Amino acid sequence: MRDKLRSLNIGAKLILYIYLFVTPVLLVISFFLVRKNYRENLTQENSRYVNEMDSLVGNLDAQLEQMISLGTYVCINEEILTILRSGEALNDPTIWYKDAPMKIIQDMMALSGQIKTIAIYPENGTLPFLRCMDNSAYIESIDEIRESEIYATACSRIGKYILRRAEKSDDNIYVNNRSNKIVASREIYDISRRYKLGYLTIGMSVMDFDGACARLLRKDDEAVYIFTADGDLLSANGIFDEKEVHTRISEAGGGLVDNNICESAGYYIYKSVSDKTGLVAYRFVSASMRNEILRSVLFTNMSLLIGILLSLMPIAYIISYIITRPLKKLSQAMVEFQEGNFDRKLEVESGDEIGMVSDGFNTMVRAIKDLIDSNYVIRLKEKESELDALQAQINPHFLYNALDTFYWKCVEAGNDEIGEDILALSNLFRLVLSRGEGMIRISDEISLISNYLHIQHERFGNRLSYKIDVEDDIIEERIPKLILQPFVENAVLHGFEKGDEDFSLLIRGRRDDKRLVFVISDSGVGMTKEKIDELLHGAGSAKKEGRISGYAIWNVRERLDLLYHGDYKLKITSGVGEGTEVILELGKIYFSEGSKPQS
Repeated sequence: MRDKLRSLNIGAKLILYIYLFVTPVLLVISFFLVRKNYRENLTQENSRYVNEMDSLVGNLDAQLEQMISLGTYVCINEEILTILRSGEALNDPTIWYKDAPMKIIQDMMALSGQIKTIAIYPENGTLPFLRCMDNSAYIESIDEIRESEIYATACSRIGKYILRRAEKSDDNIYVNNRSNKIVASREIYDISRRYKLGYLTIGMSVMDFDGACARLLRKDDEAVYIFTADGDLLSANGIFDEKEVHTRISEAGGGLVDNNICESAGYYIYKSVSDKTGLVAYRFVSASMRNEILRSVLFTNMSLLIGILLSLMPIAYIISYIITRPLKKLSQAMVEFQEGNFDRKLEVESGDEIGMVSDGFNTMVRAIKDLIDSNYVIRLKEKESELDALQAQINPHFLYNALDTFYWKCVEAGNDEIGEDILALSNLFRLVLSRGEGMIRISDEISLISNYLHIQHERFGNRLSYKIDVEDDIIEERIPKLILQPFVENAVLHGFEKGDEDFSLLIRGRRDDKRLVFVISDSGVGMTKEKIDELLHGAGSAKKEGRISGYAIWNVRERLDLLYHGDYKLKITSGVGEGTEVILELGKIYFSEGSKPQS
């Protein structure tokens, strides 16, 4: 893994590091979001189930309210109560239609559409009023009714309704029941509630009752059960029988907690109780519901996480580009520098760490270039100057030995004057070809010039006169080798262009404050301004024409540029027929191989 990371470029690494940092942070945030959203969604889902159960109970109450309202009308109607309070049994079957508003009751049943049967059993022996709109048939004898469990329970409630579910096979209420019904029964009392006047039974179709429960089911593994306050089952819609429902409710602890919600054997049970009718509704929902909520939340959050990571790609690329662009420039500059381009300069665009590195690279390149210019280039110039001065590849040791041999032969032969000339030439070569020294003392440079002028004096005789005037306090100062001699040589070579006229040369040296000042003046033919410019800047033409002095002066100027970094002055003043004056003023030398910076 580490080797693979090393092979990536810095941009790819930066993008990878961004993702390595951001992804764990996003995962932690996603974890807390999933937990938070799961709890919120679960709370919302539970609240929705509870609200649906409350709405269902309200709907069922509204349906039962139709029966209760009809029964209340029967129990308070004075005409009906008159029949029930009669002291003797009335055996006229038409009495209910003649003396009671039974047509109104039938109309109320028809308008309801849900109420299918009604039975009024007088306790005084009067014939009961039995009306069935679905072709069902009630038990006609009140004595049989009195033997039923439902009658006994209704009497014990003293005027309160009890609810029962009557299936088609039920024979406790009906002789022949044509449809499943929910039956509301109660005892009719007098105003004082001391005497029982009659027994009332009203039957309502269970179709809408069961339909309201069935519509609440969303999945095959859900169930809804409706019980009376006494625990009797009114409606069953689901996979459990009545016994199993009671068992599961009992296993849940007998009571529901957490906003009418509890858990039992892989199901969540939602409960709602009616304040009006006492109905108790239970809804069983598989515990997998929570897993579905969790999967939904996980899918949403993971989609969001993936979306954020994908959208982060262009942002990471832009950040990587902004950071790596100057680094790529720096890398390219380093490659160019490695290939020898010392003029490459980076543009510093910022003041951050990368800007500091770029600025440091520029400083390093300048320093290395200056170092190379101050050593390698200067040494090359010195070697070129030596070779061009001799115009031949002569072994110095062979030359020195030959000249020494000639010198001693002249001395032995008594020809001291020629011996001195040979010695001067030997010393001249020794100084010119001294290897390994870029900086020499002023006294050595003056000695070199003296030997050169001695030889030239022997050549031109008394026509050449010269004087060297250098202050003693500067002769131990060090200057670049062959920095004055080319000007002297140029003066001598051009000074005799007049033919037989005499030529004089004056060389002076002094200290002016902390600077060294040299003045070389002659009485030669002089030169034009164009000639001066050619001497200082025309190295190419000078070499092509074979004029060593001209090339040497151009070489001197170039070496001065490299060594003194502009802290020098070189001025040539001349006019045709007026002689020439060269003024060289040297300041602080910066660096040269074999020397140290000087003040």
